[in-house]
Amino acid sequence: MIHLALTDFAAVTPGVVSPDGWKSWAATGVKPAEEAVPACPVPAMMKRRMTPLGRLALTALADVKPRQEEAVVFASSWGDNGRTHALLADMTADATGVSPAGFSSSVHNGVAAVAAIWLKNHHVASAVSGGDLTTEAGLSECVLALADSADSVILVRYEEPLPADWNTPCRRTATPAVPYAWAARFVRPDAAPAGTLTVELTQLARKPDDARRDTAVTGACPADIAFLLGEKSGREHTDASGRGWRWTKRVNQ
Repeated sequence: MIHLALTDFAAVTPGVVSPDGWKSWAATGVKPAEEAVPACPVPAMMKRRMTPLGRLALTALADVKPRQEEAVVFASSWGDNGRTHALLADMTADATGVSPAGFSSSVHNGVAAVAAIWLKNHHVASAVSGGDLTTEAGLSECVLALADSADSVILVRYEEPLPADWNTPCRRTATPAVPYAWAARFVRPDAAPAGTLTVELTQLARKPDDARRDTAVTGACPADIAFLLGEKSGREHTDASGRGWRWTKRVNQ
């Protein structure tokens, strides 16, 4: 079982930043009027090498005010796939034309590395991927960080739509309709004050083929954000193979 207390949360996508905007989108299914997205706070020399998705991830991270020595977990199903796609296109066009700098920022822990340099953070930083269950993989990593003496840990969850030529019928992992990122600070529930929101996840028995997954709806608010900010106290989330988790949230007493 995963059991965590949520003390800080921020989410960002082009046009939606405020908690009220996200709550409205989660409740109505309609993306609200455009809001201005704050500039990514990373220094210009670092930022110019980053893709829009990486900038979104670090904008969300900045919104929860990370401390210099704090564990951070980055979780993404596909990572910075726009950069990877561009590199593959370059290789197809010219086998000698791949940028070393582009490659270094395309690896799955590229955003985590930029964050560590920017924050001068020498604490643990992880980058995980778990297909449709990437959020759950990230939360599992948060539990391990807290068990390994960290007082708090930040999960940064970020994703973007796949390029059109990757979006094939054989692809099993759902992708969002819009790029987004959210960041959440977690502590151990026994260390959280009364009134703190806690999140519990328990693994489900494998589901049969006809009862699998809560499929992403085009234009819908990302399901993780909708649950964490919405009114529902529970949800079930399964992947294409039938594996899944039951999410429950409640206020710490």
